[in-house]
Amino acid sequence: MAKKLNKKVAIIGIILVALIIAGGIGMFVALKIHRSPGRALKLSQQALEAGDYEEAEKQLGRSYAFGETDEYKIDRLFELAEFHLINNDDHEANWTKTMGCWKKITSIDSQNLVARRKILDFYYESADAGTASAWGTVEEFTGELIDILEAQGTEPDLFLLTARAKALLSVAQRGGTTDRRGPLDECIALLNQLIEAEPQNSEYYQLMASAMTVEGELDALMGMIDAEKKAQDKALGFLETGVEQSDDPATAVADLMLFKMQTSANEPNALEDIRAEIDERSKEIQPNDKLWLVTSIAYETPGKLSAESEINRAIEAIRQAHELKPDDFEYTLRMARLMYRKGNAFSDSDAIDDALQIAEDAMSLDEVQGVPGPLQGRNLNYRFTLNAFLA
Repeated sequence: MAKKLNKKVAIIGIILVALIIAGGIGMFVALKIHRSPGRALKLSQQALEAGDYEEAEKQLGRSYAFGETDEYKIDRLFELAEFHLINNDDHEANWTKTMGCWKKITSIDSQNLVARRKILDFYYESADAGTASAWGTVEEFTGELIDILEAQGTEPDLFLLTARAKALLSVAQRGGTTDRRGPLDECIALLNQLIEAEPQNSEYYQLMASAMTVEGELDALMGMIDAEKKAQDKALGFLETGVEQSDDPATAVADLMLFKMQTSANEPNALEDIRAEIDERSKEIQPNDKLWLVTSIAYETPGKLSAESEINRAIEAIRQAHELKPDDFEYTLRMARLMYRKGNAFSDSDAIDDALQIAEDAMSLDEVQGVPGPLQGRNLNYRFTLNAFLA
């Protein structure tokens, strides 16, 4: 009897052990399926197709978290970054999260050029749109990217070198470092390299002229005689070379004329000479929006013509620029301001009405919308400026 009982107990024990093992295997399989990166990725895609952005983000995040290799995790992070840039009625772009994804990629793979370039593009676009503080970050990221490329035996492209030159120039101009000469010298060396590589690019000559101006300021601080005048002459030489070499002569002329206005404000008859030169050069080449802008600036400045004639010439020039680029906020605002000024100066109610209508219509411009991204700060500043004008 005892033997039979022991046998039954043994059988029951075996069955229990088998059940426990089977349960454990089942739980392991279920957990494995639950934590499957592929399954989470598929669920994310299904949720995105259904317009369920919250679930899509959750599952894509799980797919990243469950990934077993760095390569897989990086792929999911790129997908998450793109997901966070979706901007529609149901989902607002979140650039903070996107930047977080790209930075996480660089923490996993410090040599990842794609992620580093995307981060650089964000800060460069922001800096180029007027966020001066972003140039410091551009300087940092361009330096790191160039070091990585050179270590790989790859030459940096012209955009990367241009972005670094502009960043270094900004650092030297703003004096955000105790050593302004170092960034300036590197900037000049890069610009010489860029001019040699692409002599038809007028932007390089304009940047070099700005660099020469800063060099003159630094030399003057060191006590060099006539340093700023000599620097102005060198800058003028670069701009004149730009006019000769550029495949965009209208922009090169605009840069040259603007520089002449900025450096000859106290010279008698200089403004009239510059106006005459602008008008003469505009007959020789087809003016673009930038040359029309400089023409407007030249005639807005009080000269020897009647005040009404000058303001009318300034308005007509900026109107031409605006026709070429009707979505440009700065041209639109300038036209509104000049019209308003004309209305006040000459009791022209129609000009005032036109100015206010131009400003109201400008509220719909893309550059005035607070869309998240690298241009958000600039756009909000534009909207604030427009509201102040209309107040």
